[in-house]
Amino acid sequence: MTFVEGVGRFPIGHWHEGPDVVPMDWDRIEVGEALPTVEWRFEPFENAILAFFSELRHPRYLTESPSRALPVAALWASFSHLSSRYRPGPIIDVEHSFAFARPLEPGEDTRLSGAVTDKYERKRRHYLAWRTTCRAASGEPIFDFDHTIIDLREPTG
Repeated sequence: MTFVEGVGRFPIGHWHEGPDVVPMDWDRIEVGEALPTVEWRFEPFENAILAFFSELRHPRYLTESPSRALPVAALWASFSHLSSRYRPGPIIDVEHSFAFARPLEPGEDTRLSGAVTDKYERKRRHYLAWRTTCRAASGEPIFDFDHTIIDLREPTG
């Protein structure tokens, strides 16, 4: 596994595209399709980055290393989990929900797995839904994240 200097130890996502990552093609994605199982370590400094971009200006998140990851880290993991298999084009993030079994500790080794749970067309737009499950290296559940996006390719019909 290779890590890019300065981006943290997040071996998935746009900057870690491997040969198996392909452009997202809504027509070829199948409901029930498993996404790759990937190793993930959320680094403490990433809390500050996510706090900044989420407009959480509390000093606890911007200047200290909190002992618990922000819930938005699950959003980051979920989208990057999809990106471990597909290179999305323009999308709109329309809906997500999550349930934590326990807090995520920054620096903790985890494993992300999941699958495509739905795809449908509504008002000539293409929706894709998937679930990301995060477990500790021991197998203990940490969170489940359900995510839905709109693929902004040209509408059909």
